Amino acid sequence: MQPKDQERTERIRNALRAAHLDLFLCTLPSNVLMLSGYWPVVGSALAVATRDGAIAVISPEDERKLAERGWADVLHTFPSGSLENLQTVPEAAMHPLAEAAKAMHLPPKLRIGFEGKASFDPAGYAAKFIYGAGIHEILNTAFPEARVLYASVVSHK
Repeated sequence: MQPKDQERTERIRNALRAAHLDLFLCTLPSNVLMLSGYWPVVGSALAVATRDGAIAVISPEDERKLAERGWADVLHTFPSGSLENLQTVPEAAMHPLAEAAKAMHLPPKLRIGFEGKASFDPAGYAAKFIYGAGIHEILNTAFPEARVLYASVVSHK
């Protein structure tokens, strides 16, 4: 495991405070890397940063060893897929995200920011998964009482 990048963590905390957010959730691999020190292989991992500086990663089970090399405080995994249990990636990631929230002792009513605008992410693999609008269902399931906001348009008031 890498040591936590304290300067980066403090900058994230300051940005969350300035945006009046309690939590920020990333799905783009380059942002997951920025928050956690872990570069997702196929792009289905999630990273969460709290205003208090806690970091969680939710990754596919087959990327566990890679995710463990980052500096996340909490790591939960989900099955990468099988013929016996057919489900989408968002369906597989929902409950591990809720478990990570419990492990981080997060209150139920939060202001959550997430990537909601068009973006660019460098290719890390031949193909990768993008959550897109599916992130709403994941956040609403994991944090049913939270106010979910596009982080790129959050007012600083």
